[in-house]
Amino acid sequence: MNLTDAQQAMLDGGQGAAVRQAMQILRAVGLAKQAPYCIPVRSAHVGLSVTSLRDVGVRWLESLADDGARVCVPTTTNVLSIDREAVGASPRGDAELQQRALHALARMGAATTCSCNPFSQGYLPARGESVAWSESATAPFVNGVLGARTNREGATALASALTGITPCYGMHQTAERRGTAVFRVTAALAGLDGFHLLGAVVARRCADRIPVLVGLPSSIAQDDLYGFCAAFATYSSLSMFHMVGVTPEAPTLRAALGGGADAGRPRGRIETTQDPQRIQADTMDIGDRDLEAQRKAIDGLGGLPADVAVVGCPHVSLAQLREIALLMHGRAVSRDKTFFVHTNVVVRAEAARLGLLEKLVQAGVKVTCDTCVYTSLDTLSRHSRLLTNSSKMAFLMSSRGLSTALASTADCVRAMT
Repeated sequence: MNLTDAQQAMLDGGQGAAVRQAMQILRAVGLAKQAPYCIPVRSAHVGLSVTSLRDVGVRWLESLADDGARVCVPTTTNVLSIDREAVGASPRGDAELQQRALHALARMGAATTCSCNPFSQGYLPARGESVAWSESATAPFVNGVLGARTNREGATALASALTGITPCYGMHQTAERRGTAVFRVTAALAGLDGFHLLGAVVARRCADRIPVLVGLPSSIAQDDLYGFCAAFATYSSLSMFHMVGVTPEAPTLRAALGGGADAGRPRGRIETTQDPQRIQADTMDIGDRDLEAQRKAIDGLGGLPADVAVVGCPHVSLAQLREIALLMHGRAVSRDKTFFVHTNVVVRAEAARLGLLEKLVQAGVKVTCDTCVYTSLDTLSRHSRLLTNSSKMAFLMSSRGLSTALASTADCVRAMT
């Protein structure tokens, strides 16, 4: 991988031990991915939950900050493992560990946004920009909705934040972004849970091919698009999709497929199997039956009533909080049930200003700030029966042994009241 003189100087330690370590990480990834060179990034989004970092990760962050490391591009942060209001107030040792991680990143100049939905806070990379964002759901949204460019990053996001560069491979290369499988969507999509189902179905069918969706309206709410991305990233390792009329690079099907003589229309035999290993066609249909089959596939409640509901994976926007407040009007959470709504510090503050937060809290809703039940240090009982409007949350919590099911936001409210 070719490095500029400035990049080689960083690798040689010219800007300190922390930057040298960051360059070593990026060079190793670049060599593994056969990247020809590095390119500048305009922003980064980095993780800091202690359920992922543990003690060794926190000590690493502190060592970087102690060595004088500073981010050189705008850098946002992902979710915490405790509620923002509990940072510095909880006597638990692991809570203190989370505070140390947050403080270390703040010392490095990162914005303590602490959300898996930085888009709801106004962080929206521009079309064509290269960025380095962690959190699995952000990559499909950055690439497929905004038309900016990022791979699915991990510790490499922080390395890019400290150096301002990333290896040029994957989604940073135009040729790697072209669609290779067409999905004709005929399903009637109603609500956020419908887009979560669609994201899961597309992900399970496309295997390693970048999907192109046709048949969807060109105007789709940002929350629905991000819900699709969260589900898509849960069931697929891909960082890119195209929605014709939505994705900036896909004004037409021909454009999404990268041009070419035969790229203007779907072609090939239609195959509707959900088994990624059996996909043999260029074009597949997704209808109402396919979404319902996916809903049943992830239903672990089997008709039993839920005692916990979780909305906010990814973190809810202000529009979603307004919807929940409207649905909760005249209702209260039952004493034997728990209703979590996860959001971030920016949205929560605005909800408080508008009086929405007070109404929800008075109705018994637990509106958390900058965390969620999956990353939280306070774990739910494995005997909990959990209802959610998020395919991602259903998948994650079922992996911990909980019984889960997917429902609309309205059904989650009804089940808890």
